[in-house]
Amino acid sequence: MRTFIALELNSPVRDQLAQISAPFLGKNREIKWVAPENLHLTLKFLGEITANQCEGIKNALKEICAKHHPFSLTFQGLGAFPHFRSPKIIWAGVNDSAPLLGLVKDISSLIKAGDGKDFRPHITLARIKENSPRLLDVIKDLEEKRSHLFGTVKIEGISFMESVLRPAGPIYQKISFSKLKIVDN
Repeated sequence: MRTFIALELNSPVRDQLAQISAPFLGKNREIKWVAPENLHLTLKFLGEITANQCEGIKNALKEICAKHHPFSLTFQGLGAFPHFRSPKIIWAGVNDSAPLLGLVKDISSLIKAGDGKDFRPHITLARIKENSPRLLDVIKDLEEKRSHLFGTVKIEGISFMESVLRPAGPIYQKISFSKLKIVDN
């Protein structure tokens, strides 16, 4: 199974993010927009794992979550990897990420599987298949929204997800959800 660890978004933030792509849907084949129901923040992409690894990861995530309290993340701004001049990925940014970075550090140290890339918090909104003159209008419009505020999400746990690849696009299925430590009163 092809897997990843993620933070899921609430409906208001997901709806705000989906509005970014709405004006462009079906107008530009060079851009593959992420379906609104698939919008999430990937903490660690694991790739293909076995059933035995799956059980170990579920247990590791419970252990990690027991050490971290719930926190809030604010999603704001648009950007592109590597940059807007020659984009491959269009993304929404994350503010207030200190608790997030601590969580990701613990995940990376306990779960060794994955792609080994450095963590850069973002939500992938679209993938660019190829640059074209038609892409310039889209990029210009997106650059004007560089500081757009999408909203805040209360993070109460992390999701272990499976990505089922289909011709029409991936379907993400939750394998497990691990709650962050309950705050002591």
